[in-house]
Amino acid sequence: MRQILLLTKNFHLDNDWETKFENLGYEVFCSSMLVDRILIAGDTSFFSLFKIVVLSESITDEEVAQISSFIKKKERTNHLSNY
Repeated sequence: MRQILLLTKNFHLDNDWETKFENLGYEVFCSSMLVDRILIAGDTSFFSLFKIVVLSESITDEEVAQISSFIKKKERTNHLSNY
């Protein structure tokens, strides 16, 4: 089964998205705790467990920018370690 990580700060707001993804045959893992884990510790290691990561509208633009910077930093590190 295809897996989606739905990062959210408000489960009630994103319940419809979760249902829609499930109806399309995806296994959906919703988490607000992982949002905090990324923002506090910069830990994106669990992203590799999912084919798709969706950021909810309940996450602020500033938080999305911060999460994106952690992902880019990790990609650069992984890219450099391959040499």
